Amino acid sequence: MVNKHTSESDRQQAQDLAYKAMSTQSPEEAVRLCTQAIELDPRCVDALTLMAGAYEKLDEQIRHLSRVVQIAEEDLGGEGYFEENEGHFWGLIETRPYMRARSYLAQTLALAGDKNAAIEHYEDLLDLNPGDNQGIRYVLIGLYLETDDVNGVSDLLDEYQDDASAVFAWSLVLERLISGDPDGAESALAEARKANPYVEGYLLGRKALPREMPDYYGIGDESEAIMCMDTIGDAWKRHSEAMRWLRARESTAQAPTRHKVGRNDPCPCGSGKKYKKCCLARDEAAPQPAVGTPVAAEMALSDMMRDIRDQKFSSKEELDALISGYNDRRSQRPVDDFEGLSSQQMHKLMNFPFESPDLIEFPSVLDNPPSAPIVTLFSMLVDAIGEDGLKPTATGNLPRKVVQDIALLYWGEEKYQEETNYASIRSEDDFYQLNVTRLVAGLAGLVRRYKGRFILSRKCRDLMKQGGMRAVYPVLFRALMARFNWGYMDRYPETGIVQTLSTYTLYLLTRYGNEWRANTFYEDAFLRAYPSILDVVEPRAYESREEVIRGMYSLRCFRRFAEFAGLMEIDHESEERYGRVFKMRKTPLLSDVARFRV
Repeated sequence: MVNKHTSESDRQQAQDLAYKAMSTQSPEEAVRLCTQAIELDPRCVDALTLMAGAYEKLDEQIRHLSRVVQIAEEDLGGEGYFEENEGHFWGLIETRPYMRARSYLAQTLALAGDKNAAIEHYEDLLDLNPGDNQGIRYVLIGLYLETDDVNGVSDLLDEYQDDASAVFAWSLVLERLISGDPDGAESALAEARKANPYVEGYLLGRKALPREMPDYYGIGDESEAIMCMDTIGDAWKRHSEAMRWLRARESTAQAPTRHKVGRNDPCPCGSGKKYKKCCLARDEAAPQPAVGTPVAAEMALSDMMRDIRDQKFSSKEELDALISGYNDRRSQRPVDDFEGLSSQQMHKLMNFPFESPDLIEFPSVLDNPPSAPIVTLFSMLVDAIGEDGLKPTATGNLPRKVVQDIALLYWGEEKYQEETNYASIRSEDDFYQLNVTRLVAGLAGLVRRYKGRFILSRKCRDLMKQGGMRAVYPVLFRALMARFNWGYMDRYPETGIVQTLSTYTLYLLTRYGNEWRANTFYEDAFLRAYPSILDVVEPRAYESREEVIRGMYSLRCFRRFAEFAGLMEIDHESEERYGRVFKMRKTPLLSDVARFRV
């Protein structure tokens, strides 16, 4: 169970230190940060997980990590919590330290040779989070192949049949061979070569693997092939018959060829833009690249060769190190369409916003008291619940009288009459902002049900004592940003991509929000960065794909998130004049809540 003697502030500070430890390149600095975190919170799961590396022997690491996983399970609430949230575990921020600890335990068990135990852990992790944000399925399919579990491989391939990765494509080839289906293997080999032709060279020993794995990879490129070999290379090599079969077909393999790119095709550089709006002009002006290499990859290779052609190398390792460093530098270069961020930084902001303190800090206690609609409504909700709690309706909502009283207090007499002129407030569902506040407070663990009543949790009371709304707001904010579904009860398609990119929106507001700007300015920047987002929706009778995305983005990011959280304000007079277009700017609260370091 959570250590009752550890304050919420200490727990949050400990977690922030653990995030810093995860991002540092220095093992000594990681140990120092983790030690500080554990002093503040002896049950800080991420810090305890990282400290497993301090043990030299694998069996000692396994014992340590098993205890850490047990601590994490206890702190989450045990079996009932797991049953209630199975299927969307990763979407709950508080589960991620547990997921990381258990994945690390499975990895260590596999290294120690206990592959069956590792498989059990990985299978459980996928059951908890079938969306697989951790990439568990790739490690698991490698273990299935190493243990000749063709049923496991087949089930995994069926479960993730839309997965276009090299790992899955080349795993299918081996699975067909192990299953005694050479015809199926032939067909799978043809598809695998299309998915990533570079894997074959590494499998057959024509190319040597680098000493270090790439930090990032692109679908179909050589870095993906290296990651694929790290995942399933051992499984292939332990099946000598499969290796002989592949070697016998080596002569039929064709070098990757470059197809003609149409003007309206996606650009080969991977930007997501159409070719005519991206690299076409540059390619037409430049000498035509040699057949056999994609345009973007060849340009990158050409740049690298120009940089290193006059240098001399004493060993292949020295050349490999230089190439690796070159690739790292490319991923760290600012990208114009990302408004000065690099692709590496954008990846971290999208996928690990709360775990990237080198890019953005979310303080656990604000410097100043926050002013925001969600703060006002939460304060009113706290007063309504009081010390005695509040009995919900039969549908689990707030009582009608409470909702009406809060609405009157929140809007004032004139606005209340205006809002209820055509439809009165008969339930919590009729007051959207209060409904969202109550749901977010529940997700944040600030309000809960106990013996048939809404009550304020111990966590909420501790935070109020610690710093009032300065301490409560960051917890509400995280739940609103990462756990509440912004598409709740709106008319747009169910897709989480806009919410996934919320940190980038905060970055744009931080950078450009000092002046009043139209929401279309931010919509344009959003679409420049992610033009491929247009593919996730269908056009409507009176709206194009772009109009659907623009409307969804402005509604969810600005009105339902940033304005409700008090991070920006809207000039409603401009809204009345221009319809869907409105002017907006950031508030001082934004820089207090999200502190960018770029």
